[in-house]
Amino acid sequence: MAEGKFSVIIVSWNVKVELERCLASLMRERNGEPGFTVTVVDNASADGTAAMVRQ
Repeated sequence: MAEGKFSVIIVSWNVKVELERCLASLMRERNGEPGFTVTVVDNASADGTAAMVRQ
């Protein structure tokens, strides 16, 4: 898989709903192309954020 031209790094804590919307928006922008990579750093959220990202 080709590397993207840039990376998006998101640090989160208990923002499952907002992060879900953010990631969906990024995937729409990606349009199937490897133009960028996305890394999510979760700070021990208690709202299921990490599990949602793993899916």
